[in-house]
Amino acid sequence: EAEEEEEEEEAAKYSASLSTRSRMGSVSCISNGSSDSSNVSGNGNSNGTTTTKSTTRHYKTPLLHYTSLFGKQFICTLDADAVKQILTSKASTPTPTYIKGLYYIQKVIGAGLVTIDGSTWHRHRRIIQPSFNNEFLKDALVGCIPDLMDRFCYAWEVRSCKKGGDDDGDGSDDDVNSDIDIATHFSALALDIIGKVAFSHEFQAIEEVERWGNNENSQVELNDPLGLYSSLMPSAIRMLLVNLRLSSLEKFIVPAMHKSHIILNKAVESVVREAHTRYKNRKDEEDNGNGNRNNGTKGKKNKEPKCVLELLFDAKDTEPGARNQSLSHKELEEETKTFLVAGHETTSALCVWAIYCLIQHPRVQSLVLEEILKHAPKEGQITLESLDKMPYLEAFLNEVLRLYPPVGMVVRSTTRWVKLMGEDIPPHTRVMIPIYLLQRHPRYWSEPEEFKPERWLNNGERDAKFHHFAYLPFSAGSRNCIGQRFAMWEVKLILAPIIRKFELAMSPAMDGVELKMVSFITMKSVPPVLIRVKPRC
Repeated sequence: EAEEEEEEEEAAKYSASLSTRSRMGSVSCISNGSSDSSNVSGNGNSNGTTTTKSTTRHYKTPLLHYTSLFGKQFICTLDADAVKQILTSKASTPTPTYIKGLYYIQKVIGAGLVTIDGSTWHRHRRIIQPSFNNEFLKDALVGCIPDLMDRFCYAWEVRSCKKGGDDDGDGSDDDVNSDIDIATHFSALALDIIGKVAFSHEFQAIEEVERWGNNENSQVELNDPLGLYSSLMPSAIRMLLVNLRLSSLEKFIVPAMHKSHIILNKAVESVVREAHTRYKNRKDEEDNGNGNRNNGTKGKKNKEPKCVLELLFDAKDTEPGARNQSLSHKELEEETKTFLVAGHETTSALCVWAIYCLIQHPRVQSLVLEEILKHAPKEGQITLESLDKMPYLEAFLNEVLRLYPPVGMVVRSTTRWVKLMGEDIPPHTRVMIPIYLLQRHPRYWSEPEEFKPERWLNNGERDAKFHHFAYLPFSAGSRNCIGQRFAMWEVKLILAPIIRKFELAMSPAMDGVELKMVSFITMKSVPPVLIRVKPRC
């Protein structure tokens, strides 16, 4: 128990270590214990674009050692070779050299693929990986997202056509209700997508966007029936309790947060129970149809696509000598929580920063639009086949992921003495890899602070500085993100209809506003980014 509290203190560092400041399209990043810092200053203007001046200071030392509260030892590295050594080390043994040890984060997002370690992680990955095959994911996404995007874009169009202006003559902008808090909108959309594709569950969060579009409310307010958003909110009190090794008191000092964990756990139990009922009914129908899934009236029901969770009910561990042939009910609940949080949060964050970058770089927005109009119909739903013909859109998203990775930090902890970059590192040392800074490091990127999608075109002519382990939006090595293809297809299906339909601009309310970017699970802006849209002619 004492060791768990100690590891919780380390995990709190993960959630608090990335703090960035931004002023309308310029980014100043401060990372505790980092060996590199960048300071970019800029001034916002009325069209939402900025001019920036950047100064970067970086040190050539591969490792930076520091001591935190209670004498805990930390190493921070911005050396891509060191990162490669860490992330490619064998992760499937019972006690790997480097583990995540994210016990605190585990309480929020579940004991699933993101947080578990060693042979337990390897077993889960072996069982789950086949369910993430390309054809299944493509079919599931295409069967879900285009219809949701029709509703989503219609809500934006209806609301944007409600003209405001200074009708009351007080000099104020009465069209402020057309401001779009894109974080909440994309959060609602991503929740419905992951619910449908992963669990065949209807969260119906997009209905809030539709109510906003009909002017029934001034902003999208997610009622948080799952306790999801409360669980994911950063909290100074929460971090203080962990650092003081008093996290067991959270339920007394911050009862609302403790209650949100309970609500989330119960909601997950309900989702898994519903999915298992559908799974059993489907099996019964198949048995009654003599194994022919499309034979007769009963078989027709089975044409409804399965969700990821239903595939996992059938998934088996084919490893020779495997003692547990499938995931237990409890393990499925933990993985469901992980899929729900990780799949929903990262997509939402990436969409926010993608829209932000399109507005900040009008030339790029024009080029992306030109490519979409070239390969997709001017009206109607956009297919993955047409999106696969858009290299500039792919390059644009890669550049968004470079400058604004949804997850800003990767963390590992040593379990034994290890030699890293010629230095002997003792056991129980926390190793911090600040992705946000590494992907802006001038050692690995030409013009690192410039937004240049073109750097991702013509791979044969890629920047000589490029290092594969200096670009980690989905991590790397054996513990890379299992859903990275899913995420990229999902985001393309979301963004392409929006870009085709609307001209995007920053809200005047953002002029001169200083944004603070904080990270807990994913990088978010505080206050949120507000935009306005105008249907294209």
